[in-house]
This record gives sequence, structure tokens and C-alpha cells, in this order.
Amino acid sequence: MGSPQPTVQPPLSNVYVVPFGRYSYNAWIQATLSGVPTPGTIARDGMRGFERKTGWDIKKGKGVQGATLTLKDAPPVVGSVTLQLVTAQDFSDYDDFVEQVLSLSPTAQSANGLSWYYPEHSAIGLTTVVVQHYTGPKNKGGGMYHATFELLEWSPPPAVSIVKTVAATSPDNPESVVAPKPQDPRIAAREAQIAALQGAYYDNGSGGGSSF
Repeated sequence: MGSPQPTVQPPLSNVYVVPFGRYSYNAWIQATLSGVPTPGTIARDGMRGFERKTGWDIKKGKGVQGATLTLKDAPPVVGSVTLQLVTAQDFSDYDDFVEQVLSLSPTAQSANGLSWYYPEHSAIGLTTVVVQHYTGPKNKGGGMYHATFELLEWSPPPAVSIVKTVAATSPDNPESVVAPKPQDPRIAAREAQIAALQGAYYDNGSGGGSSF
């Protein structure tokens, strides 16, 4: 028998345990922003945030079980992506990524948003974003650099501006606006008719004085 051969260890790498499914391994270590793949690889725990939240207003009555829920808004998804850059090609790709995508003017981004794809975010319907901020590569030691960018979900502006009107005045808020109550159109028409008759009465000089 020959001498025992040393066991060859596989090279260490920063990899994920990729779930089985229709997505390839590369789909989980790279994302696509405005059609451009992110450079390098997504760092371990490099996806932060990206939660679909609902803006519920919760009103609780004293001594009452439960609460009254009112939907006040649907906040956009916010999250950050940290990229791991190691090779010279990674750095070159990141420079191109900044020039082509991350540094686009806010005006160009806000017009239609930037397309975004990452498998994890398909479940929350995140498909269009704008860039909030980004960093240059930062040395993490061991020849590894991280670069981070933050995304905000884009949505088209509403067709009609929704302005909340205060329903009543209060001593603490004297400048609040009293919302007009809806009026029966039949009553409004009768009031207009009465006003017209009164105007004609005074125009004819019949209302010059009081009979009392």
C-alpha cells in the first residue's frame, strides 16, 4: 500500500446555500438594475430591507378589546445592496455600473424608474426603483472591497392630488378648515329661486321699508 494521500480541501468561497427552484445560482449572487447585471457578487447578508409594509393607523379605545384600523398609506419598499468586489474586473465593472446606472440624473430616473430584478423580490412585486445613494468601494481587508447602493421603489405619480381636509375647528387649531356639508340639490335649487325672487322684489322698489 502506498502512503496515504492528504485530503484536498475545496477552495473557500463566499457562497449561498441556494434553494432549489427555477432560479439559477447566478440569479442569487447578482441582481439586474436597468438591464445591467450588478458587478462582482452580492455579499453575504448583502440584501437589507426590502420589506413590503402597509401603513395602518391603529386607534385603540380605552378598555375596549381590539382596535379600529384605517389604511392611511402604502409606503414604498426601501432596501440596500452590498456588492463584494475582489478582482480587477470587478472594479472595472463597478466603474461602468456607476456610469451607466447609479449616476443617472434624478430627473431621468423619476420619469419611468429603473427596472429591477432579484429572485427574492419577485414575491413582493418589486420591479421598478430609483437610486437613493451609492458608495465607492471600501476596503474590508484581505483584498476584499464592498460597495453599497440604496434603492427606493418607484411608482407613477397619482393622477389626482389627494388633500386631507380638517373636518372641524378646535381651540388648539384655530386655522383649521371646516369641511362643507353636502347639500341636497333640490334644496339648493329652491334657495336659488327664493334669492332670485327677493332680488326682483327689491329691484322694483317694493322692499323700501318695513310694514311694522
